[in-house]
Amino acid sequence: MNRRVLSLLIVAVMLLSAIPAAVSVPAVTATPVQPTDIPQQVAVEKPSNFIPGEVLQKEIQKVLEISGKTVRLIISPEKDRAMEVYETLKRLGKIDPISKPDLQFIVVEMPVSNVEKLAEIPGILHVWKDEMVKLQEPVSPEAGMDGVTPAVQDPKLPDMFMSVYKIHAYDTWINYGVLGDNVTVAVLDTGIDVGHPFLQVTLDGRPKIVDIYDASDEGIAQIYYATNVTENGTITVNMTVPVYWGFYAMYYGHEQITDYTMGTYYVGGINGSEYYLGLLPERYFDLNNLTSRPDDLMGDLNDVYPVLIVNQSGNFVAYIDFNLNNDFTDDQPIGLFTETGDYFQTPDTLVDIALAKVHIGDMSNPDNYLYTVPTEDGIGYAMFMWDAQGHGTHVSGTLAGVGLPTDPVFNGTYGVAPNAQLMEVKVLPGEFGFGATSWIINGMIYAASNGADVISMSLGGGGEINDGIESPENFYVNLLTDWFGVTFAIAAGNEGPTTNTVHAPGDSDLVITVGAFRSSLRWQIFYGVDGVADTVASFSSRGPRMDGLLDPDVIAPGEMIFSSLPLWYTVTNNDSYNYYGIWDGTSMATPHVSGAVALMISYAKQHNLTYDPIMIKRALELSAKPVNGTLIDQGFGLIQVDKAIEELEKLSQEPTTYIFAGTTYTSFKNPIEEPLIPISPAYVDSNGYFQNVFGFPYLYRGVYIRNEYPGSVPIYFYPMKYVEDYGLNYTTSEKTYKISTNVDWIIPNTNAVVAGNNTIGEFSINIDYSKLQKSGTYVGLVYIDDPDTSYIDGYIAVTVDIPVNFNGESHAALSDTALPGEAKHYFVKVPRGTKELRVTLRVPLDESGTPMGRTTLMIARPEGAVVAEYVPGYGFVGPGLPEYTWVIEDP
Repeated sequence: MNRRVLSLLIVAVMLLSAIPAAVSVPAVTATPVQPTDIPQQVAVEKPSNFIPGEVLQKEIQKVLEISGKTVRLIISPEKDRAMEVYETLKRLGKIDPISKPDLQFIVVEMPVSNVEKLAEIPGILHVWKDEMVKLQEPVSPEAGMDGVTPAVQDPKLPDMFMSVYKIHAYDTWINYGVLGDNVTVAVLDTGIDVGHPFLQVTLDGRPKIVDIYDASDEGIAQIYYATNVTENGTITVNMTVPVYWGFYAMYYGHEQITDYTMGTYYVGGINGSEYYLGLLPERYFDLNNLTSRPDDLMGDLNDVYPVLIVNQSGNFVAYIDFNLNNDFTDDQPIGLFTETGDYFQTPDTLVDIALAKVHIGDMSNPDNYLYTVPTEDGIGYAMFMWDAQGHGTHVSGTLAGVGLPTDPVFNGTYGVAPNAQLMEVKVLPGEFGFGATSWIINGMIYAASNGADVISMSLGGGGEINDGIESPENFYVNLLTDWFGVTFAIAAGNEGPTTNTVHAPGDSDLVITVGAFRSSLRWQIFYGVDGVADTVASFSSRGPRMDGLLDPDVIAPGEMIFSSLPLWYTVTNNDSYNYYGIWDGTSMATPHVSGAVALMISYAKQHNLTYDPIMIKRALELSAKPVNGTLIDQGFGLIQVDKAIEELEKLSQEPTTYIFAGTTYTSFKNPIEEPLIPISPAYVDSNGYFQNVFGFPYLYRGVYIRNEYPGSVPIYFYPMKYVEDYGLNYTTSEKTYKISTNVDWIIPNTNAVVAGNNTIGEFSINIDYSKLQKSGTYVGLVYIDDPDTSYIDGYIAVTVDIPVNFNGESHAALSDTALPGEAKHYFVKVPRGTKELRVTLRVPLDESGTPMGRTTLMIARPEGAVVAEYVPGYGFVGPGLPEYTWVIEDP
């Protein structure tokens, strides 16, 4: 009888005091596991047919599962056949002009009836449905802390919030004289308040924000009418035109397209050689009334604002008829923000609006920045920028803000890289932060193509699939990192503390994935709570990726982060000083890392050091400070910027090697022993970027042992070189690489393996389970090292989950201790077909009968989704409720 089992994850979060005792798990005799698919020798020439037609057909069938008459797709063509694919797709649907065939990125909307024809087009690698992405909201206060009054009431004291000291950014400023000069960081988020006082200038007076771009459709004003003459100061349009309310109109209570009649507009003495008239609808944010409905920032979303664009001696100047009187002479003119720094602040609501781009004329003109206008190409459009959510403004302040001496709130406060300049790219518009995947990819491409050194993305997460190929974002993040040499820092997500919860795009192979650090000092200052551990924040998503890749890579401060919010918050909160926010989340941690990378690159540029994104990531990892928790909780630990620069100096003296490594073993299997991952069913024969571009075989990128406990696991690897101004490339000769580990329970079968050129390295590891007695998560690293370099070139992570009932017992007990604020992982084997799981949590009592602290559980499925959390009505087991039992039906 098949008794295959699933592991159920139980996470205990200890908050205020420790709980004593211990448990042991007997060792088990393991049997070797033989690989089922030995990789073949790597080919220097990428095979032309490495994506079998049957796999593409699976992708197409996945798309066809949707309902509706049309579908919007993201298509990745082979690079050498990109234009051929592009031209063919024109005949099947409408190509979105954000498409970049040269970067293997095509977006097309087509009838569902045409989707199956994609299988007949030579040169298509991948087909994805353009899915919706939603911003992860800042994390709510820790459960059970709602009634705790902050110990410090004045949030204008920056020392209490500034994390630049904790990550040694301040030491870097002082000891290295590095502030982020000559570095541009792109922030892909909800937009930016260009008028915020914290985001105006660098320390030496240069503009803080050097570029703005709306990759969404929120700020698009379509142009419908053009003329070069006025009559008595007026322009008469007399046209009924379609107004596009946005891709996500239905979520905001709109029809997608409505009619609007344009009449006569007064321009008075506004001079120009050409006049262009268009409309800017309130798609996702009520610009002129933030309180029309209680607690609803969307307001009524009914207004359509006439827009006038005037060509004045080759310079575009925009007017928004904000008071809706068809008279532009009483409106404020604004030029292109990147040229003038102009912006318009709405009266009463204080929303800062800037002119980002103007696109007039031929919509296929490559000199203009393109955007889809769904209601005919027309004359063109104007693109405006604001932040309707606040998230983008907050992370930007953490990254590079500079407090002005005259600012009563931010005076004396600085972001991590105060002299770095910002490229602000909106990808998640509106109050709700909805966005299309194609918008995010378009924003990434815009940033990389326009000179960003670093791309900061405090977004992502969701779902139970995280095999590294679940989203097209994974593919394009890796591609842009490789081709452009840009460094990505991406949030891990806020779905912790359960395992397997880092999602796309943060689980991409080449990015720096950022978890959130919990500071004991902040808890003491802000809540008056002593003794909380310096550890990983409980909400911070944990690894590993489902195929075993180690995530996150590092952590950074992510709780109680003080930073900028749009000025319209002062209106909604009725407080003229309330243009700041104290927020939690891995979103808040990510700009700390982006700022740290900006400081590292600035130093490298000042000192003519060679650097690349692989080297930057490695320097951060090598210099990070471990805290309480395992590698799947924190990666290599809390970033230390000054130490990272020391490592960068060493690494820059030698060539960069990237080790592509993995295994053919997975413990994620179905009842008939078939692998469940890649869990994205369309990608069975391809793991994305490395397979598509380099023709490598599919490998699980780490060893992840759970459910079954093999004694031997095969490892395969191929060394790659990072070539300056080119990217990753094959090695041209064989070399002997040293094999070692950082733990005594992983035993390689050899200490030297030959790999390179046409040879994939191959060895195996044995696991000594007798050294893994206690239930929990164990993580070790197998190092793969080029002996000709002074640093360790690569590693493969080995994660082992030991259950409480190792031998499948129906009843098991566990006692443990933990530091306050620390999360730990425990696992239970649950046989398939089990009808009920009962989990009892008990806090021991002291001599007087008082519980010795408080704690709680989160119970999750094997993939990481939580099925039960906290204690109903109490939150925690402890004083008032020393014991509680959770009952999970049909686990």
